[in-house]
Amino acid sequence: MTSTPRSTHLLLRWSLLTYSLFALTGSVIYIILNGKLFKINWKKYNSSGDYYLKVNKMRDLGILRLSGNPRQLHSSFLIALLVIGILVSLFIFVMAWRSYVSRTYTPLITLIGYLFPFIFSGRANILWPLLYGFLIVLFGAAFSALALKSI
Repeated sequence: MTSTPRSTHLLLRWSLLTYSLFALTGSVIYIILNGKLFKINWKKYNSSGDYYLKVNKMRDLGILRLSGNPRQLHSSFLIALLVIGILVSLFIFVMAWRSYVSRTYTPLITLIGYLFPFIFSGRANILWPLLYGFLIVLFGAAFSALALKSI
């Protein structure tokens, strides 16, 4: 076993939980601002051609994919948060697996949570897979921090 500085141990232990809380906070703020800034009259959207075109121009930016009918995740901000979470989870898993003191699979629970909105996005409104995914992420990150205590 190679000796690593204490700051590296702390980084490995707490980075997954810290990033998970950051990603959850960023997602919630994004969804709240999305709901407040872009109010859509769905009846007018279905009946008026001009309003339909106006809303679709905004939809091309990936802003309105959280409410109403959309079932896919098209927001580049949320996709980036999830992909970075996947990469952080893999990094923590590899670094923890290389240590003989604390080999644990708990970062993979967090990885599954970050993959959840991508896997189950076509069945319901995207908010439910995001919610369930972040619940899995927080559960996995908390257990990962506990499991990596002995590093």
